This record gives sequence, structure tokens and C-alpha cells, in this order.
Amino acid sequence: MKDYVSLISYFVSFAVAVIAFIYGAERLLKKSTLAYFHFLIWGAACFVLVSLSTCVNYICGSIHNPHITLASCGIVGVLIAFLSANMGVLDKLVDERTDNTKKARTLAIIVPIIFVVILGVICADYLKAKRYDFAILLAAIGIPMVLGCYFNTKHLLLPMDDMQILKTTRGCNIMCLIFDITEILYILSITYGQGPITSVCYFIRSVSVLVLIIFAVKGASKWSL
Repeated sequence: MKDYVSLISYFVSFAVAVIAFIYGAERLLKKSTLAYFHFLIWGAACFVLVSLSTCVNYICGSIHNPHITLASCGIVGVLIAFLSANMGVLDKLVDERTDNTKKARTLAIIVPIIFVVILGVICADYLKAKRYDFAILLAAIGIPMVLGCYFNTKHLLLPMDDMQILKTTRGCNIMCLIFDITEILYILSITYGQGPITSVCYFIRSVSVLVLIIFAVKGASKWSL
């Protein structure tokens, strides 16, 4: 028997993801030439595929059976897109790698270390259970997630730049971190239990993508290079 509360949650999350992508694509792809915002939009596009695949998996009854699916591969795409925006574009503009930014670079390591420990414990459990496919998948998800949360944290800790780029992208960095945290909780919930926290975390992830795109649209109107 299906849990209709979870089913509704997944379909509402899919609708939120679609709204986020359409809103962002219309506002950013057409009106902004900045690669940073374009990467965020492609991340939102990947999350639409994740949401759709999750709905299908739930209907088919395989949502709580960890294995490689379009949804799991899509999450890797989301995280790589967000990482490309923050490491590949934003970081080169805001981190001058001087003594003034050394403290931020050092403190930003704390959050990724916590992520590595949690993911390492989960991965070890799957290796013990000989679920090598999911252990590999977890590594594929974990690498861009850990790197992404480092750059997001660092950008939140860096002193404000003259061009106010960090101020403009602060909301985006916060939402990327929230996405990563809820992704960790989502992985924990499907690994160690099948309670309502799974659908709750999934819904929060979708909302974080929508709010991220809203912040990106707002930031694109202020950020000019």
C-alpha cells in the first residue's frame, strides 16, 4: 500500500523543481551572460530529472531500494553544476589568496570534514554489506558535495570584495549549503530507515533549489562585470 503523504510530497517536489527551472531559465538564460548563474540553472535542470525519476521510482516501489538510477545520477549532475558555479567561476573572482582570506580558507575546511566523516561511515557500511554499486555511487555524490560545501562555506566567510560579488551571491551560497545538508540527511534516511524524514528532506531539497534560483535572479540584476 502506498504512503499517499509521501507520494504527494514527491509530486509537489517535482512541481516545485519544474517551476524553479522554468522561472530561472526565463529570467537568467535570456537576460544574463554570466556563467555562474547559467551553471545554477543547469543544476536546477538536472534536479527536474531527479524529481521526475524519484516519482517514477516511488510509484514502482523502488524508492527505498538504493541502486543506481536516473535520480541518483541526476544528483551527481546537480552537485557538479553547483560546484562548477562556485569553484570554477565565483572563486576565481572573489578569492585573491592573500593573508586576508587565509582565515576563511582555513575555517571553511571544518564543514567538509564533517561531511567526509558522515559519508565515510555510510560508505563503510555499504562495503561491509558488499553493496559496491552504492558505495561507488556514494563516492560520486560525495566528491562534488564535499568540494562544493567547502567553497560555499569559504565564500560566506570571506571578507566582502570591492565589487560586492560576495554580497550578491550570499543567498545562493547559503541555499547550496542547505541543499547539501538535506542531501546528507536524505541519504541517511534511505540508508538506515524509511521514515517520513525521507520525503521531508526531499521536499526541503526542492524548496532550496527554488529559493536558490530566486536568489540567483535577484543577484543577476545587481551583479555586473
